[in-house]
Amino acid sequence: MPIALPATEGAPVNLSELRGRTVVYVYPRTGVPGVDTPDGWDQIPGARGCTPQSCSFHDHFGELKRLGVAQLYGLSTQNTAY
Repeated sequence: MPIALPATEGAPVNLSELRGRTVVYVYPRTGVPGVDTPDGWDQIPGARGCTPQSCSFHDHFGELKRLGVAQLYGLSTQNTAY
C-alpha cells in the first residue's frame, strides 16, 4: 500500500510514484524551538541545526544529480510544522 509522506515544500510525496533514482536519507531531530537542550548538546556535531550528513547531501546534490539521482529527500522524526 503506497504511503504519501508530508513534505515541507507543499504536496505530500508518494515514493512509489517517483520516477528515476531517488535517495532518501534519515536524520534525527535537531532540537525543539523554545525548549532548553540537555547539557553538552551544543558540543555534539550537528545537534543544533544541520547535521554533517544533511549538510553533505545538500552540498553534493549537484554531484548526485550527475550520478543519476533524480530526487533527494531527507526523512525526519520531526513533524512538518517543526
